[in-house]
Amino acid sequence: MKYLLLISVLVLQSFCVYGKEMMVCDFESEKEIKSWDMELGCKMEISKENVTSGKSSAKVIFPANPKEYPAVSLTLKKLDKPNWKDFDYLVIEIFNPGTETVMAGYKIEDALSHVDDNSTEARTSRSTDSFALKPGKNTIEVEIAGMVTFDKKRSIKFEDLRLIAIGLATPAVDTILYIDNIHLKTEE
Repeated sequence: MKYLLLISVLVLQSFCVYGKEMMVCDFESEKEIKSWDMELGCKMEISKENVTSGKSSAKVIFPANPKEYPAVSLTLKKLDKPNWKDFDYLVIEIFNPGTETVMAGYKIEDALSHVDDNSTEARTSRSTDSFALKPGKNTIEVEIAGMVTFDKKRSIKFEDLRLIAIGLATPAVDTILYIDNIHLKTEE
């Protein structure tokens, strides 16, 4: 009993000192791959290349599309994950095997986001941002604590989160990226 109490105290201390993490998607199974939706011709498959966690990653092929934003999106209810409100950051590890920097972005929607059209209201009712992916490994940390919609009219409701999406801004050529170890973490 003493040992169990000691182990419990040590575990609690480690959460306080180092923060905590929760895996969202690690691409270790076909079920995880199938939980993602492919938009505008994207393709995703399990790969043993450029793994940052576990034994596999997701190889994503974003087709050339100079007028649109090809993306992959994860409807969170498909993975049955608890709400994210107790976490500070969404972390996404992306490997760019190319020789050029690629401009990418994320989209986070909750149940209040307008998702059925491409109107200004729909685009501003979610949180979006862009980031550059240099050749090689990239760790993207998105601060979700206090996140607001693009129009800054309200906070994202992480207890009722709907989806996250990762996409490219009008790629001129087919682009391959490897995505792995999507997780949440608290401030360290």
